[in-house]
Amino acid sequence: MKKRLISTVSAAILAVTGVCNCAVIPFNAKAITSFDFQEDYTRGEDDNWMWCRFEDHVAVIYYKGNRSTVAIPETIEGLPVTIVTDEVFRWNHDIIKKLSIPATVTDIGSSLSAVIGLSEVDIAEGNKNYIVENNAVYTADKSQLLKCLTYTEGEFNIPDTVKVVKDSAFMYCYDITSINIPSSVTEIGINAMLGCNNLESISVDEKNKEYSSADGVLFDINKEILYQYPVGNKRKSYSVPDSVTEIDTSAFQNCDNLEAVEFGKNVECIDDLAFYDCDKLNNVVLCDSVDTIGYSAFSLCANLFNITFPDNVTTVMTDALADTPWFSSQPDGIIYIGKVLYKVKGRLPENSVVTVKEGTVGIADYAFCTEDSDYAKAVLGDKNLVVVKLPEGIKNINQYAFHDCSNLKEINLPDSISQIAPNAFNGCSSLKEIHIPKSMTYIEWSVFSSCSSLEAVEIPANIQSVQNNAFGDCTSLKSLTIYNKYCYLSDPFGFDEKEYPMSDTDFVGTIYGYDDSFSQSYAKEYGYKFVSLGKEENNGNNYPDLEKAVKSDGKWEWLEFEDHAAICGYNSESETMDIPDTLNGLPVTEIYSEFYLQKPSVVKSVNIPANLAKINGLFYSLDKLEDISVDKDNNSFVLENGVLYNADKTDLIKCLKSKVKGEFSIPSTVVNIESGAFEGCSEITAINIPASVSYISDSFNGCTSVEAVNVSKRNNSYSSADGVLFDKIKDYLIFYPPKCPSSSFTIPESVVWIASKSFNNCDNLESVKLPENLMNIPYAAFMDCDKLDNVVIPKKVTEIEHSAFENCSALKNIEFTDNVSLIGFNALAGTAWLKNQPDGPVYIGSVFYKLKDDDSKITEITIKDGTEYISPYAFCKSTVHDTEYSVTIIDNTSLKSVILPDGVKYLGGSAFSGCTALTDISLPDSIDRSFASSEGIFSGCASLKDIVLSSNSTKIYSSDYSNCASLKDIVIPERVTAIYSWAFEECASLESVTILNPDCVIYGEGFTICNSITEPDDINGDYIPNYSGTICGYDNSTAEKYAKDCGYKFKSLGKAPNRLGDINDDEKINAVDASEVLSYYARISTNKDGGFTDEQKKAADVNKDGLINAVDASCILSYYAYTSTTKDTLKKTLEEFLK
Repeated sequence: MKKRLISTVSAAILAVTGVCNCAVIPFNAKAITSFDFQEDYTRGEDDNWMWCRFEDHVAVIYYKGNRSTVAIPETIEGLPVTIVTDEVFRWNHDIIKKLSIPATVTDIGSSLSAVIGLSEVDIAEGNKNYIVENNAVYTADKSQLLKCLTYTEGEFNIPDTVKVVKDSAFMYCYDITSINIPSSVTEIGINAMLGCNNLESISVDEKNKEYSSADGVLFDINKEILYQYPVGNKRKSYSVPDSVTEIDTSAFQNCDNLEAVEFGKNVECIDDLAFYDCDKLNNVVLCDSVDTIGYSAFSLCANLFNITFPDNVTTVMTDALADTPWFSSQPDGIIYIGKVLYKVKGRLPENSVVTVKEGTVGIADYAFCTEDSDYAKAVLGDKNLVVVKLPEGIKNINQYAFHDCSNLKEINLPDSISQIAPNAFNGCSSLKEIHIPKSMTYIEWSVFSSCSSLEAVEIPANIQSVQNNAFGDCTSLKSLTIYNKYCYLSDPFGFDEKEYPMSDTDFVGTIYGYDDSFSQSYAKEYGYKFVSLGKEENNGNNYPDLEKAVKSDGKWEWLEFEDHAAICGYNSESETMDIPDTLNGLPVTEIYSEFYLQKPSVVKSVNIPANLAKINGLFYSLDKLEDISVDKDNNSFVLENGVLYNADKTDLIKCLKSKVKGEFSIPSTVVNIESGAFEGCSEITAINIPASVSYISDSFNGCTSVEAVNVSKRNNSYSSADGVLFDKIKDYLIFYPPKCPSSSFTIPESVVWIASKSFNNCDNLESVKLPENLMNIPYAAFMDCDKLDNVVIPKKVTEIEHSAFENCSALKNIEFTDNVSLIGFNALAGTAWLKNQPDGPVYIGSVFYKLKDDDSKITEITIKDGTEYISPYAFCKSTVHDTEYSVTIIDNTSLKSVILPDGVKYLGGSAFSGCTALTDISLPDSIDRSFASSEGIFSGCASLKDIVLSSNSTKIYSSDYSNCASLKDIVIPERVTAIYSWAFEECASLESVTILNPDCVIYGEGFTICNSITEPDDINGDYIPNYSGTICGYDNSTAEKYAKDCGYKFKSLGKAPNRLGDINDDEKINAVDASEVLSYYARISTNKDGGFTDEQKKAADVNKDGLINAVDASCILSYYAYTSTTKDTLKKTLEEFLK
């Protein structure tokens, strides 16, 4: 059993308790996350404890008892207890007063953070990891203050050795009056001083680089975040400094003396529980800059009759004003706060149709929940709600907004919506159809769960992932169609049965997706029915606009729609791209998603016109861009201090490298940072990411001077540590700053994935320790780290992607494991390790990585038994990057013969490409050519005289035989069902191509088969394929059609023989053929002549068992049912179907 350990008891209690409106202690997600136990373990329990037993130690995970004095056991089942997990005391946190920790415990995590009222801790004498000193618990080196005991009184001086003050360290130390923080402290945890009701002042040493204080109040170093107001201070009023932009979680919670607060001019965010239970606070005027009001921010403020909200408020969280006189005085109906629909008060009238007012940008949590559950108030949806009409421009729908609105039948979801939070429509059982907005990038977990009337859902190409249970318990769902080939499915029909054995997904419908897509592999893994939409680039559903005629004036290319034009191409050598406001009388409103730029490196400036509203990936390839201008009448974009944003500054689109230097703080309005936004910003030294950011794409490539990335601790999606960017739970490392001064780095053990290019160009990095749980090393992860000299690949890594360590010139030592099964091209190019390998084959585990032949002397090679994977470009002499996506092959001019053993499974793309002397090779049947990147296998093999196929090959893939100059007359066997684009491109000597499958699909127009290509005279011309040979095929075949479409000569092979299953030779396989087989079987069963010709008999023996009977007829009928119902653009042959 291997899984992330989140206590089963914890999960059960969460499920039972549901949602609680009486928040006192903010729920800290970090604190309930257990250690990631990766080793095998077994669970055990007794009357007091639950534990996990490993081979040589035990971890206690839950205390079940109810005693005030608790002793952690020294041993369990004869093994030492070494670990106390974070959540062990979470569910009886207010009982325990005295705790004993044995000598065996080496890690107590954040377990003490949960305990309220802890007055005594005894640590066994032999324990070398923890100490108690001056009424507080520390790590042995006193670098971390874990817990201050509740009876502590008066002034408390944190020792100058302490770097970290843990979560809840001083919680409910009622008698502490002041806390002094030394310069050494770099981190203060969540709720560290919550409930210190007599705390009058907090003082920070002036030399501290992270924190500061003023008037006894705790701030960050720049006084932009107000962390903690001393709740025991006798002041009745307080003025927040103008420098403050956010008021942190629980900052003023339980301030019984405070009657008035004057907000500074720049406060943007009032965080969760910020003024919770300030029972004398009586009048609040929020400044115009406030845009976010957190969960229970003013809840239980018993005298808060008046509060004035600015129009700028765009986010209001659950219960922000609950149990206040202000809320009680509001009339029944819909309550708006700023631009947010905050709450429906009371019940809606029967059969309500709600039109949300124009200008609304968000729907708050539980907004339409007006009915009580057994556990909490107003958490179930209003049963009178039938129709909702949302305005254009709305951005987000928060969690549980329409939860259990079981009679909601209709709601429009405008394309302006960028986020729908978890459970937003959970239980909307009357909702029959939904539209997924084009501005969204992912579908959150349980968003549409228990929408039992949904029958079909289409996931558009903009969606990158669909999370757990998104469509769970949608009992009427028959189809899920996914138009993004790479869309990641994280068990959308119900929580993963592999991870949660008690779950049940229940989905019995069909997943529709593209060939070789993630959805196809997902359906195969979980046993769901899958129907192909064909190859992505040929499917009109994905990019329907491509079917429209492209217009051109020589400089611009565009598509025309009824009311606008979309630019799809630009051909000019001008340094200034002056985007036109109109084309052919139509307003230019968008840069098309498939925009093509002839010479991107020429463009230095871009002028954005008034009408342009959608840019897509325009700036991604403009590596020389220096300037952008936006027309004063444009309402969609704004340029500010060298950075381009959308109009409301929620999307950061492009940072100009010539304008932005030094430290850069992303505005607190930004939600999305677009791909390539900071590309090439080589003079930025630090990037500060606010709490608002929830999506970061491939954004920081080429930021070669960055020393640190700092993420707000309030951010729910991302985090930082030591200047390194991670996701929130630190299982994904996104970006390591290239100019980080440290020469070594240990990636945290929590990390499972690292991003492509995450360590690219780290000039100072000499050593890096990879975590044991790392799964792969992605593209260019450590490329150009020229001082990196030693790497140990962890056991769980199975794939090292292309260019992973390219040009790590000092990298001499690499320790691989046998688990590595895939290695991309140039993964180790330019390393001292590869340079030191002797000439000949280079193997890594079961991978043939490279034929190293610096002197071009090797003419033949036999690949050793046990090899399963041939890396891309494995046999060419070398490859050189022209650009990130373009490679020049240095030919291997000596290799003539290659012998592959049985058992080779995969050929990497272009495996034999550039082997100009290769004449002798065969492919074993064990090879699976459906592997995602298995294309261009023999491209440039100039001496190859015939095509090379294994006996089970059914497809010829893109560029497989391009530039094979010696191919002359080739015959493509009947089993080949498809020939993909550029398969025989520029085969100079090719005279005839005979295609024996009359239904073989041929992609790619004339470029698929040609002798040469004529280049255009100018940049606006077309490339023209030339072929002087002949296409040979049967009458009315796809080969004949291809020849005619391309203007090529065609030679008929006559009428095609009966296809398998086509008994009556009408070029169809249907019920008539099945009837013919049954009639034949009936006749021969009564010793009569069956009446079939030899050719018909061959066609009728469908299952090829030597007999013609009802089984064959049944196979034909099954295939007929498939062809009559499938959406596949490339239907399977009968042979493929029967497999």
